[in-house]
Amino acid sequence: MRCLQVHYILSTAVALGSGCVSPDDRDDDHTSETSAAASATAAVTEDAYVASGFPADTHGIQTFLVLGTGPNNLHHVYLKLSVSGIPSGATGITAVLQVSPQTSASNVINAHCGNSSAWSEAGITWNNQVGFSTAVVSSINAETAGSPARFDVSACVTGNGTFTVVLDEPSGAVVKLDSTRSASHPPTVAVTFTPPPPCTGPDAMLIPCPGKRWEGANPASSGTTVANLQSFEAMQGVQLGVVHFFRAPGSTLWGTAGAFQEQVYLDTVAPRTNPRHVYVGYRPNADWSLFDGADSDDVATIDRIHADARRTIALFAQAHRKVWINAVNHEPERYVFGCGGGNATNAHNTVATYQAAWRNVVAIFDREIAAAGLPTRHADPQYPVVWAINTQNLAKATNPATCKGEHGNGLSTFRAVMLALAPRTTSGSLIVQWFGWNPYSPAGGRPLTTAIDDGYNFLIANAPADLKALPWHFGEFGYLGDQGAPSVAQGTADFTSLASRLDANSFPNVRMLLYFDAVGLQDPATVGFGAAFRTYATSSTMFH
Repeated sequence: MRCLQVHYILSTAVALGSGCVSPDDRDDDHTSETSAAASATAAVTEDAYVASGFPADTHGIQTFLVLGTGPNNLHHVYLKLSVSGIPSGATGITAVLQVSPQTSASNVINAHCGNSSAWSEAGITWNNQVGFSTAVVSSINAETAGSPARFDVSACVTGNGTFTVVLDEPSGAVVKLDSTRSASHPPTVAVTFTPPPPCTGPDAMLIPCPGKRWEGANPASSGTTVANLQSFEAMQGVQLGVVHFFRAPGSTLWGTAGAFQEQVYLDTVAPRTNPRHVYVGYRPNADWSLFDGADSDDVATIDRIHADARRTIALFAQAHRKVWINAVNHEPERYVFGCGGGNATNAHNTVATYQAAWRNVVAIFDREIAAAGLPTRHADPQYPVVWAINTQNLAKATNPATCKGEHGNGLSTFRAVMLALAPRTTSGSLIVQWFGWNPYSPAGGRPLTTAIDDGYNFLIANAPADLKALPWHFGEFGYLGDQGAPSVAQGTADFTSLASRLDANSFPNVRMLLYFDAVGLQDPATVGFGAAFRTYATSSTMFH
């Protein structure tokens, strides 16, 4: 048993816990505690009274506010409230207006919500007053000179902004209140709220906190090892949120027992209170027709998928954390188009076969998951997997023989195929919970953010609504290592700009970025733009 900072529940917005829990107590990915009330920044910024007996006169410069129902001379008091500092998702907002009578009386004073805050104390008169709701939100029955009188005006304050409260007196003698110009007891307003629980973990689909993005990488310049992971994290100055692994076609999902991928998943590499997550590019076979559920399926491949599912379930029982699985293979457009350059190709690798292979992989996992007594509803926190698809770069290329060209990997027609490859059930529903692509820029080429914009803007304009609603990710991104290393100037400019763009929420759909550091020519420390990469990795939106 070790002390964990978080104990997860199914919710996107969660509170920070600090109790000591055993690994068996960790369900999916969250923790929650009741939040104490907090105070907003609030003030009465303007006030004035208006009088029916002097309908064109202003009364906003007095040290007092007049209420009363003298003959032919009604009075209303207008108070403008300014409120800030209430976070999105806050609940239980309360507002208490406090005024100080200058005189004593046994009069009823009612508080109403104003119809508008488009008035000023220098300009409001009886004739141009903005009016108020007839509903009484709070009342007092008597006034004592020098003793505070309080009105619960919570009904008038809905969050941050400017609000108006209006006081009137149904009957009785004139009462004076101190105004904001009074040196003794000017009116005040106190606003409290219950803050949303601070988000410390993802929900059942591993979606990070609102406004945040997972920061991850494939830190493998000399092979994915503990040393490389720790070196990469030291370079960027923060732990990776997600570690990306690739599996070769025809290999098992997890590799050998106790290998590095498994160590990361089980959080045995420098155990943290915030465990790293694992994203795996899984390719049961290079020929999709061998595991698409048809008669031509390869027995060994099918057996391996069953075994991979069972091992995933067994590891999930230890880690109590879901794993991203990009099933079938990453960058599937290359296989559809039969690109060369070492990419596996097969005439059977069509969009239809890819869809069928996806359905069969997920069905096999679901059968094994059901047999283990776990729920097969993918959104359930006890379902072990988050399914993802990772496609090719969406930028135009010029060389179909290698799938590479002046603007990086991919063919222009990949865009339509990429959308068609998003795995769906036979009824048309999406199987995956995450969608991604690989934006690259060649060394010496256009800015990395321009390559990102290309794909992002295309998807915003062309993706179907259900795909657009998914969280998006860069399954890998960076520079084309076979075209040489980027210059220090390019890397510095690209990642400084990317950090700025992320902080400005330029790509709100993108919720995870996995930097591809699989070759030394892309390693920020080796190339020399590590400082800029740290700026990116620690930008305000990153979630680790």
